[in-house]
Amino acid sequence: MNDIENIEEFLKDLKFKKQTFGGISESDALSKIQKLSDLYAKAFKIQQVKYEALIDEKDKELRQLRENSNE
Repeated sequence: MNDIENIEEFLKDLKFKKQTFGGISESDALSKIQKLSDLYAKAFKIQQVKYEALIDEKDKELRQLRENSNE
């Protein structure tokens, strides 16, 4: 399962603890918001690493093409 699917699954299964008075548990809601934030941060970091690797690969290809054209 990829990171976006993990986020979708988390949101699909999201349930908040109810309180007798006041609706839902504030601490439970905050912990679930933190978990969601962590999932997004992880997905972002993975995408960032992938794109940096692609950029590095393309930079290497460009350098090789420039070197070959100068010969």
